[in-house]
Amino acid sequence: MKKSALILYVILSGCIHNQNPHYQNIHELDIKLQSGDIEKADYIRQRILLDANHGLKVSTRNHTALIRFPSWEPTHDPQRHGTHYKLIETAKANGELTDAQYNELRQLANRTREARNKRSQKRTMDRFRMGYR
Repeated sequence: MKKSALILYVILSGCIHNQNPHYQNIHELDIKLQSGDIEKADYIRQRILLDANHGLKVSTRNHTALIRFPSWEPTHDPQRHGTHYKLIETAKANGELTDAQYNELRQLANRTREARNKRSQKRTMDRFRMGYR
């Protein structure tokens, strides 16, 4: 009886889905924005930083796999700068950003895009050195 209960517990506990912490953080950030706890500029800044940190962690953790399988790159280290630029431009068009905030956020988005491009270039060079052409 105890063994069958233990097996049932192991099977059922394996069905519990733990949400990706990155998407959970973005969801919490969206809730803060909708409730008015943070301003639009702070939301966009934190969103860009969350995406940049997540991309760096995933890219570092899966570097070898991304070298071997370049088709995984859009899934594991996607280019999110399009979303960032769209958020910035939409907020600016709606009058939610000042010129100083707009320039700061554009520079931050540019820096994160450049960092992602450098990671991609490093993977391309490593792929070439290892013979995966």
